[in-house]
Order: sequence, then structure tokens, then C-alpha cells
Amino acid sequence: MTDYTKRIASPEWVVADRADIGLDPSLQEGWVVNPAPLARGLAYTDFSLHEMALPEGDSDQAKAVRVHEMVHARISPTSVPQALIDQLGVSANAIRIAEEMRVNLVARHVADQFDSKARIRVGDLVGDVVHLADGSEKGLADSCVERNSWNDALSLFLGTYNTEVHKLVKRRLVKNPMFKENFALIEKEMDSNGWKFDTRRFVPIPRRRLTSTDPLKFSWVEKSEEHSVLIPEGFMLRTFPLANKIEGWMQQPPAELEKELKRTNARRRRDTGSQWEHLRFGMTSLTENTGSFIGKRKRPAMTGKYPSRPDRLLTDPERRIFREVVRARGGVVVFDCSGSMGVSHETVRETVKQFAGALIVVYTNSTNNAGAPNAWVVAKNGRMITESDFNELPLHCGNGVDGPILRWALRQRKSNKDFILWVSDGQVTGKNDDMHDDLIRECANLSVRNNIVGVDTCDQAIELLATIKRTGAVPKNKYCRLITNWVRALEKEKD
Repeated sequence: MTDYTKRIASPEWVVADRADIGLDPSLQEGWVVNPAPLARGLAYTDFSLHEMALPEGDSDQAKAVRVHEMVHARISPTSVPQALIDQLGVSANAIRIAEEMRVNLVARHVADQFDSKARIRVGDLVGDVVHLADGSEKGLADSCVERNSWNDALSLFLGTYNTEVHKLVKRRLVKNPMFKENFALIEKEMDSNGWKFDTRRFVPIPRRRLTSTDPLKFSWVEKSEEHSVLIPEGFMLRTFPLANKIEGWMQQPPAELEKELKRTNARRRRDTGSQWEHLRFGMTSLTENTGSFIGKRKRPAMTGKYPSRPDRLLTDPERRIFREVVRARGGVVVFDCSGSMGVSHETVRETVKQFAGALIVVYTNSTNNAGAPNAWVVAKNGRMITESDFNELPLHCGNGVDGPILRWALRQRKSNKDFILWVSDGQVTGKNDDMHDDLIRECANLSVRNNIVGVDTCDQAIELLATIKRTGAVPKNKYCRLITNWVRALEKEKD
């Protein structure tokens, strides 16, 4: 039986400070805190049940776990619907890892503000999240090396980031040469993007965005019913971009990407002009029905194995007595929404008329609003964004993320038969909206290797989609004008 007389922690104290507490009734209910063994994965914070499971005791490790879960209660979303996970194209595992990293980083920052010894008060105790460990980390790291399991190693490496045990984990993992090469690149990226706790260094992203619980509404339709949930701003601005990066590392370790870039003479330079901006998806509600066919259906046919409608010999001039199954074709349409492109809601509507099953994403990066979203999914699975919501998107700025959005699109294909259409004038830019030969060359190489079809204008895109729908054939070696010039240059380099 649960002992209610002894409080291990008091979540109500930290939940009361959330900005979304007045809009989410579930946050206003009381909490039950149960004891749990000090072992990885057994402590948890469940917003739906208003329940916490935490280890008891005065050990540094037990206190660290309690601090970690209290920060979860303070900043994490009460729920993350599967519809949002699917829409933004990341796995639940990548989101879990990214949120654990955000919680640990926030705990370190809060501790640094509390006093110089980095302690956080939890009930009548104080704790330091840097001690977050249960003694199993060494064995888990050795197991990853023995099994050569990259995804498990990545999960453990990032899950212990900003804790004391991370050094031990890293020492064990880097015994695998492939792990060592990749983790060196990942650490460099984490450090430069503000994920490494260091009081002596400036954090590039404002700290408010890291912890903000200002509510953002996400709506989706399921079984013809509209649902909605509130998502904290900090989760969308920091956790989801990191989850997207982690998802990319899982599918292509960063060392492989570096080698790929070197093979195409694209070199990472220190100047920001040769670097992409980080890809950050904004949240969109796809509640408008496209009214188009996206699943599968049966239709009369002139040929087949078995006649199913012999009566059509008398009623159908074409005598289509057979039946065939037609499936809607899938694909990804990527719209460059920089100032010169003129992409509108009508463009999206015309696109889904041709291919209702296509995933449509738009992107543009503003150099005046660092850390803001620069990509949005505007249609997927027969649902699209409303005109009013589309008009509120901060579009028509620079490019910034052409390469990252194309790599993201490649990960979203359900099969290699799905097409990718890139609608862009080819004016590729990176950070600070600067053009650089390496960035254009990278996009050209991505287009050639993966048959990414490119056109210069929205009108050309609609016309091409209509042709693909009519003929069923996706053109090869078709790119926008500027990318075509670079493709020819690449071919000359090979010769």
C-alpha cells in the first residue's frame, strides 16, 4: 500500500510555475509519488495519471533522479500525440533522447543559478543532477561495443551527456573506432549548438526558449474527429530540432556524411558561409480535408485474370469486365519559400489535387530571428493546413536549410519508388543567407544520387505533377536551371 505520509518529492510546487497550467486542467490536479528502485528506466513522470515513481534515500544518485523527474514535471509536455510525431518525421525514441538531454541541461542551468555547488532543492532535500547514474552504464557501454550497435551506443552517449558518468561511458564506447570517430563530431556539434553545460561560455539559444512552457496548440483529425493538445514552446524550439538531428545520426552516422561531402569536394570550413543553418520544424495543424483519394480503390479494367463484372459486356462500350486495384502514389514535395518563389496556399491546394498522398513541406530561414522555426509540414495523408494558418507562417525570407531539408525529405520516403520534387530557383544559401559553392554542389550531388526532381517555379511544379499523375512516370535527370549547371560541372569534374 502506498505510504502517503512521507513525501519523496512535491511536483505541485514546480507544476504551479508552468505558463500553461491555467489552460490545461490536467495540470491542476494533485499528484501521487510512489517509491521506485534506483535503476535505469524505473523512475518516471506520468502526466496522464498524475503519478511519479522516484527512488528514496539520501544518496547522490537518488537525489539526482528526483531532480531529473521534477524538471520533467516543470517543462515537459503532458503528452506528445503520435500524429505530431508522424507529421514531423522523427521517431519516438529520438524524441525521448532529445527531451532527456533538454531536461538534464535545464537542471544544470537551474542548479547553477541556485548556488555555486550546483544543487537543486527537492522537497526537504537538495540534489545535483550531475550524479544521474545507477551503476549499469559501464556494462551497457561494453555491450554496445561488443555488439557493434550504433543506435544503442548513440542513445547511451547522449542520454548521459552533461553528467559525471558520461566520461566513463565515452571511454568505454570509443574502444570501437567507428564510435570514436562519430562521437568526436557529435560532441563538436553539441558544444557549438549550446547543448554542453558550461557557465563560462555564452549559450547561442536564449535560455528562455530552452525552458519555456508557453502553450502552442496542435490540432489533428482522427477518425473524422478533431483533437487538440497544448505543446510547450521550449519543447518545440529545442527538443524537436535536436530529435531531428538525432534521427539523422541514427540513419547516417555523421562520419559517413563527412566522407560523402569530401567525395564531392564539399569541405566544412570555419566560415559560416559554407555551413547550413540548423533545421527547425514549426508546428502546424493539418485539419483541412483535401477531398482527394489517398488510399486504394478498385476500378473497372479491360484486362485481368478473372472477369468480375461480365454484365459490363452489355453496359460498358469498352467492355471492362475485369477489376484492378489502384493505389494513390506517394511522394514528397519540397517548396523553397524564399522571397522570390511566391508560394501560396493555393499552390498547396493545387499540389494535393494532383497527389493527395504527397507530403508537402515548405521552408525559409530568417536571419533576424535566431532559433525560430524554418520549415513546416503543410500537407500529409489527405490533410492540409488551412488558408488562415498558412498565411500566418513567417515565409518569404532566405533559404538557409536547402541541404538539410532535402536529406529530411529522403528519410520520409516510404519506398524508393516515392518521388521527391524540389521546387526552387536554385539560389541555395546557408547561414546568414550567404551563397557558397560547397552548398550548391552538395544539393546538386544529392539531386543526382537520389533522383530528386527539380523545377524552378510553382507553375512548373503543378504541370509536372499532372504529367506524373497521368503517365505514372517520374522524369530522371531533371533539375532546376541553376542546379542543372552545377550537375554539368560535376560531370566535367568526373571526366
